[in-house]
Amino acid sequence: MFGSDSEFCRIISRETGAIVLDSDYAKAPENPFPAAYDDLCDVVAHVLANEDGYYDTSRITIGGFSAGAALALVISATMPKDTFRAVIAFYPITNLFLTESGRPYHLEANLKEPPRLPPFILNYCSKAYVSQTAALDDPRLSPHNNAPSAFSGQLLLVVCGFDPLRDEAIALGNLLQEEGKNVHMVDIPEAMHCWDKDGNVGIENDLKRATAYGKAVEARPNAYDGKPVNGLGWALRRGNRAVAFLEGTNAPYHTKFSPDRTFTIESSRSSRKIKINVFEPPNFDKNKKYPIYLNFHGSVFIIPALGTDSDFCRIVSNRTGAIVLDCDYAKAPEWPFPAAPEDVKDTIDYILTNKEGYLDISRIAIGGFSAGGTLALTAGASQSKGVLKGVVAMYPITDLSVDHGIRPPPPISEGNSNPLPSSLLQLGYRSYISSGTDLLDPRLSPINTDISSFPERILLIVCEEDPLHDEAMDLVERLGAAGLQVDLKEMPKMVHAWDKGAKERTPAGAARHEAYEAAVDILTIIFR
Repeated sequence: MFGSDSEFCRIISRETGAIVLDSDYAKAPENPFPAAYDDLCDVVAHVLANEDGYYDTSRITIGGFSAGAALALVISATMPKDTFRAVIAFYPITNLFLTESGRPYHLEANLKEPPRLPPFILNYCSKAYVSQTAALDDPRLSPHNNAPSAFSGQLLLVVCGFDPLRDEAIALGNLLQEEGKNVHMVDIPEAMHCWDKDGNVGIENDLKRATAYGKAVEARPNAYDGKPVNGLGWALRRGNRAVAFLEGTNAPYHTKFSPDRTFTIESSRSSRKIKINVFEPPNFDKNKKYPIYLNFHGSVFIIPALGTDSDFCRIVSNRTGAIVLDCDYAKAPEWPFPAAPEDVKDTIDYILTNKEGYLDISRIAIGGFSAGGTLALTAGASQSKGVLKGVVAMYPITDLSVDHGIRPPPPISEGNSNPLPSSLLQLGYRSYISSGTDLLDPRLSPINTDISSFPERILLIVCEEDPLHDEAMDLVERLGAAGLQVDLKEMPKMVHAWDKGAKERTPAGAARHEAYEAAVDILTIIFR
């Protein structure tokens, strides 16, 4: 599993300025205890020797995941005091000698998924690791074998709600707190062991990972108050990627609607796969022909947020009779412009092949939210005229040349807050637009897209208190002057992405209903 923590290591290095050493170690049964412990002690000794001269050996943090976290804990407890500033342990094994009855294996059953750590796996690993000659109370073997006073004074313990190892880790954390250690416990709800290594499971998993990794970024002396945290909503910059989520009651709107199915297509320009969630209309019949609506989520071009528009996608499919494809796309900084619009083109090209046979490719509409709206508005620049019949753009970014560090945001009504600060926009733009990019490229900003590339019908939803309001109005004016049919709906006193946190029977909820109804109405006309 060496290398499976690379994303985490890169985040820590970029966000803290630290040198991160992702270290391998000996594995059982070929190399049982204490080989792994000895290997990591050798790594620590190398760092302390500081032969290269650029390590600050007064500021060393050690950490790991699962068995690696157990090793980090025992090394911190058995090496000289003050060797480590802090320990970061993700879902650690803290007591190798608990029996099956001593662990809550029933927790994994709550998710109705195959267990990650069934009893036989842990039993096998323990027996393979612990040689017959090992003393079971050896402090190098299990964190549980060490006195609380031996551990580092600063610890972060990340535990998972549905992990059989959860209770023993919390028990260790409580013991260390009683000893006066500064222990911060982050309890990730409804998560299984190694949940953060799951790929492409949607926004909720990303939120959980952001919560835990964000706490690791913050790990430093006196950073914590020792109180357990259970919940989501912390912000984390992934290198140059901003994963910015709102807290508390303003958390992103999560829907109970799930797609009918999911599939992937190949990117034509890389080894990546493009994930697509499918929403089928009621009484779907493969022998019929259905119009298609392509939706692209908001992201500031850097946030992985596929699935946050599921409620909208389900409504559109049910009300218009269309097959709605909620499409992922490449994110910066790993994949800067033009990777995202190329993914949009690949998706449209795939639809035009109509491999399933039930797509009416004479009735294709496209749309999106925020940056997804940008991609929808510029999609026509890569397609023949007439392929796309209409576009629905919710609070889109329309001019990426705007410097939001200079342009002041609009006034905000009492009770509102701006979810799109200039720092986030600037970070997104810097990550998305590489040096040397032609800012006039028609695929980059809708304001520069040729008029002939836009479809016949356009609906723009614009928020009064959105930093993107004025540039969207400039686009409306440009399109209108060229004679295009633009339906504009301004949402008074609404902020960017207000619909994602709107609650029913509130002004924001009513505004969301109004905006979504406007989209349904225009798409119904387009699909006739």
